[in-house]
Amino acid sequence: MAVQRHLKKSNLDIKITEAKDAATARDLIPEGKFNCIFLDYRLPDANGIALIHQLRSLGFRIPIIVLTGQGDEQIAVDLMKAGASDYLAKSRLSTDTLTRLIRNAIKVYRAEQRIQDAQEQLRQTNALLRRQNQELEDQRRQIEQQNLQLMTYN
Repeated sequence: MAVQRHLKKSNLDIKITEAKDAATARDLIPEGKFNCIFLDYRLPDANGIALIHQLRSLGFRIPIIVLTGQGDEQIAVDLMKAGASDYLAKSRLSTDTLTRLIRNAIKVYRAEQRIQDAQEQLRQTNALLRRQNQELEDQRRQIEQQNLQLMTYN
C-alpha cells in the first residue's frame, strides 16, 4: 500500500497490478505487458530470491526491484546475484526514490534490449555473410573446374 501511495504521487504514468503471492505473480506476468516489477522480499508462499530465480529461468527479463524490511547487505548481494535490477530497504521508501529506481531500471532494461536486438541482428548478418561466402567459394571452385576442363581440351 505504501508503494502504491508513493507511486500515485509520482509523475510517472503507471498502471499498478497487484499479486497477493508468488504463485499469482507467476500467473500474471505472462499475461500482461509489464515494464517493471516491484517484489517484496518476503512473500506468503516464497521468498523474493526464489521467485526471481523462477522468473529468470522462465526467460523473463523484466526489471525487478525488491523491497526488503532489512538493510542486510548479504540479502542485497543475493538479490542482485539472482537477477534483481535493484533493491530498496522499506525504511528508505519515498516517492523520489521509487521514481528514480523505476526510471533507472527501465532505462537499463531498454538499453539491454537494444544491445540484444543489435546482437541478434549481427548474428543474422554474420550467418548471411557465411552463406554468401560459401556460395562464392562454391562458384569459385566451379569456375576453376571449368577452367581446368577447358585447359585439358586445348
